[in-house]
Amino acid sequence: MAYIQFLGAAGTVTGSKHLINTSSDASGHSGFQLLIDCGMFQGPKEWRERNWQNTPIAANAIDAVVLTHAHIDHCGWIPRLVKNGFQGPIYATPATIDLCGILLPDSGHLQEEDAAFYNKHQKSKHRPALPLYTFEDAQDCLKYFRPIASGASTQLCPELAFRFVPAAHILGSAMVELTFQTNGAQRRLLFTGDIGRVRNQNTAPGKVVHSGPTEGESADLLVMESTYGNRAHPTDDPRPALAALIRETAERGGSVIVPAFAVERTQKFVFILKELMDSGQIP
Repeated sequence: MAYIQFLGAAGTVTGSKHLINTSSDASGHSGFQLLIDCGMFQGPKEWRERNWQNTPIAANAIDAVVLTHAHIDHCGWIPRLVKNGFQGPIYATPATIDLCGILLPDSGHLQEEDAAFYNKHQKSKHRPALPLYTFEDAQDCLKYFRPIASGASTQLCPELAFRFVPAAHILGSAMVELTFQTNGAQRRLLFTGDIGRVRNQNTAPGKVVHSGPTEGESADLLVMESTYGNRAHPTDDPRPALAALIRETAERGGSVIVPAFAVERTQKFVFILKELMDSGQIP
């Protein structure tokens, strides 16, 4: 019987790493070892320090990584995993691979800048302060990525296959459906990763930026993120209010300043602005 270990994103929202072994041997010395996501811990110091800890089994004993999407808290530890000896395939959607090609080297550059700052100002107890990984480390890990289209089934080993299911979170994001074959029986585990919201065409008609699942997914076991599980999201279309605010500001010669995350939120906001411009609602 397979087992799963939660190595991150448990008790915190970052550092997503989930180790699945097809064997009942929890020592990790047998079976296929699959890591779903390989994210960096972010936030308070006590969490960031966990980025320096190794995985419970050696990196070179992990057979493959399946990546749900390109946010750093889901992919940002991949260069460190490779630096520690991992040499297996990293499966992701083509768009996720494109984003990782930008975000991971940038993350390595920031790691180097932080280390240089702490060394210059002697703000670290370590002498010298070292980056978790470098720009070159991040570039090196990209050769292990393998593109897999959503919906395509990929056989990892005789008893385990997976396929990607659109998650509507960010560009390229996907849920991971694992299919286990055990003693002639088939069982499915659906690992959602981060889940997005699909535009309600009744209340906010227009182009859909990211689509969600197109089939009636079913699973024997569901592992689901719940960051906003207790939130009641509004269903009203926010575009009319946004357009009115922009028009009012533009008419008096002002500037609209919108703080937004660099990945996805900014692009989605620009997409909405283009919709409003094309429809003549804003200049």
